[in-house]
Amino acid sequence: SVLTVVMVLTKDEFFYGSSLDWNVQHIVVPDHLRQIFYNTGVLFPQFDPDIGGGQNMYFLAYYGDMSPVILFSYLLPWVSMRTYIECAAVISVIASVCLVYRWLRQKCSFTSAMFAALMFEFAVPLIFHSHRQIMFVIYMPFLVLAFIGADRYLRGKSPLLMMISIVFVIFTSFYFSVGGIIALAFYLLIEYVKIREESGLKIGTSEMLKKALRAACAVTVSIMTAGVLLIPELAAIRGNRCANNASYSLYDLLIPNPAEGGPFYGSSTMGMTAAFAVAVIVCMISRKHWQRFLGILLAVISCENIFVYALNGNMYLDGKVMIPFLPLAAYAFAAFSEKLRRHDLNFPAVAVLSAALCVLVFVQSEESWMPKMLAIDTSFTLVMVALSQYSGGRNGALTVMVLIAALVSFSASSDDSFVSKYDGLDDDLKIETSLAEYARTIDGSLYRTGNLYNSAY
Repeated sequence: SVLTVVMVLTKDEFFYGSSLDWNVQHIVVPDHLRQIFYNTGVLFPQFDPDIGGGQNMYFLAYYGDMSPVILFSYLLPWVSMRTYIECAAVISVIASVCLVYRWLRQKCSFTSAMFAALMFEFAVPLIFHSHRQIMFVIYMPFLVLAFIGADRYLRGKSPLLMMISIVFVIFTSFYFSVGGIIALAFYLLIEYVKIREESGLKIGTSEMLKKALRAACAVTVSIMTAGVLLIPELAAIRGNRCANNASYSLYDLLIPNPAEGGPFYGSSTMGMTAAFAVAVIVCMISRKHWQRFLGILLAVISCENIFVYALNGNMYLDGKVMIPFLPLAAYAFAAFSEKLRRHDLNFPAVAVLSAALCVLVFVQSEESWMPKMLAIDTSFTLVMVALSQYSGGRNGALTVMVLIAALVSFSASSDDSFVSKYDGLDDDLKIETSLAEYARTIDGSLYRTGNLYNSAY
């Protein structure tokens, strides 16, 4: 399905990449890093005299200075960075979806795991940012592997998979690793409660603290291992961060506001449609403690702007930092699917709480389309849930939810501006390189060049 979306979007006329960030950031910077390696043999350069008046390379680490995804491209000098990033992004999405299915399949039925993985796949940011801001999502396979490693650890096995995966998440995207590690910590706590509950054991405070301390030590070792990137990166940020003009009141940060970006349809949020809201509500009113904890947690982090503000480094309110919580959202949807399969839903309560959410979004939203779309989507989803609950058509309801998510995701991606395969930028680059080489041969002096043509690229 991912490959189908890619083919429909590109139509054999475009690269699978946006003319905005993808083309002027996520292609040229990794390509420049690769060329530095080919020219100097230095794998992790500290300074580059060829950018501006000279540049601390840790200012560019966001684009993959130590990312295993980018470093692998160094082994393929005959593959253009455009082609490589296209393939890497698509493979990353496919791998993430497959890993989410494998992770959830150990916890629930084939049907629930499959539909949850599909909802994860069609979350708006996953496909959208695979062709726009790839750093928003390209770490996702390693993050899901960390969740799988967390399961192994909680069942008495080595934490090594979890630890290595965390290191790779940090190296791939240190900005989103913060949210990813927090999501993993929440998952460890939720899964610990689940294991104790299903075993019929009480949750002992002392034992839970011991388990949490051991997990924290494992995560800390991973973070310290990644310090080779994080420490100089932190120094660069602290020494050069500009003043922030954005300001927010305590009211803005503390009052629950699901309409602010919302977890439903945006590319800079979890973007899982009204089905996500219904799944969270179902978990919140569940009789199982771990599901209730999962539902309340997702509801709070989705609605409380203070979490979004903190994860954005106290700079601004941008829901992109919620993307690492997508695996937890898929877990909630799998739990919801299992309840739907067993006809174990308190449908009247779900309907009332869903209606209350729609009213809250209507009151708070500054966008005219958001409340209307959410109300229509929620109504349709609740009708399908009711039919499933009282007539037995469970798979039909889940199929409709996935189709709605797929339509929303495709609509968001189709609005992007893709790079034409015939944009001529490669030819321009060859001409500019020739001119620079010619200037060097004139008299042997040093020259500084500036590019005023296609300057962003």
